[in-house]
Amino acid sequence: MMSKEKVRICKGCGEVLQYTNPKQKGYMPEEVYKRGTVDLCRRCFRLQHYNDDNADFMPSDNLTKILYDATKKKAIFAYIIDLFNFEATFDREINDIIKGSKVILLANKRDILCKSFNNDVIKEYVIRRAKEAGLDPVDVIIMSAKKNYNIDEVYNSFVHYAKNKDIYVIGAASSGKSTFINKFLKNYKNDTERIITVSCYPGTTSRLIEIPLTDKNSIYDTPGIDSKSSMICNVEKEVIKHIIPKLEIKPITYQLNKGNMLLFGNLARIEYIDGPRTGVTVYVARTVDVHRAKIDNLETIKKNLIDKEKIKPISKEIDGYKMTRIKETKDTKQDIIIAGLCWISYKGNGQVFKVYTPKDVKVTHDDAKFQR
Repeated sequence: MMSKEKVRICKGCGEVLQYTNPKQKGYMPEEVYKRGTVDLCRRCFRLQHYNDDNADFMPSDNLTKILYDATKKKAIFAYIIDLFNFEATFDREINDIIKGSKVILLANKRDILCKSFNNDVIKEYVIRRAKEAGLDPVDVIIMSAKKNYNIDEVYNSFVHYAKNKDIYVIGAASSGKSTFINKFLKNYKNDTERIITVSCYPGTTSRLIEIPLTDKNSIYDTPGIDSKSSMICNVEKEVIKHIIPKLEIKPITYQLNKGNMLLFGNLARIEYIDGPRTGVTVYVARTVDVHRAKIDNLETIKKNLIDKEKIKPISKEIDGYKMTRIKETKDTKQDIIIAGLCWISYKGNGQVFKVYTPKDVKVTHDDAKFQR
């Protein structure tokens, strides 16, 4: 029994290693555990070797303690958000904790967004959302960790605003935080005599990576923010590979009449219940099949396309859907956003939509982002 074995700790996150439950913290495959040659849980192993930061869970309680302590010592926060998955990576509880602190917002994954989007407009949107959340960022940098875009600007911002204060890098699992840290370490030349260290944070099971910035301050890589409202935390890893964009999004416009619907594999569907003929533009990963059909044909489509897996991606872990009804009241450009999957834009004209998603996935309706 595991209770009689010596307790082993993951060197990445500090969780107790175990092999009995893949959905619990500290999990590693049984054969790897019994071999005894690796002291990293599956999540940390994937982070270190594959830059795969899509985890099933995040140590939120530990992160909360770390952030509260950081605010007490007037630390700076480098807050990484995913421009594609903004809704699930801009966390309300985290925002409340860091209110009043100096925040540098790092708007990541610019390479995924359409080249036609204007960076100034993107920045305006991020600043607006930050202020709505009670944050007053000292800097907002549009960046791409994957493409090394504006990483030098991030470094210069750190040096300028931090002075002698420590910097805590925070971000959700899907935001690209680990990719950023790895890229920063690769680009950054440590001119101090201090070395990069990994230590357990007092009172938690989490370990922090300390990266010296100057002789007087450091950058700390923190545990990831829980993003259970995102589609990526509600489907299996094979499906995640389909829904996270790897290339620039190519928007597609569909003309919808009353009674039409759009299906995104079996992950979600948007039904057009009432309103005039409307053009909707879909922003989604190229590896997600979008199928337009009549609502009346749903059962036939389930039988012929979904059950036979002729439309991708198909998740076998979804155990039910919730319905979000949207009644358009504005006559301007609007977005319906399914966190972690897609957003669709259209011109408001009294339309009525029903959006079906897994029960924990966030659906929002707002003025169109990244567009004036």
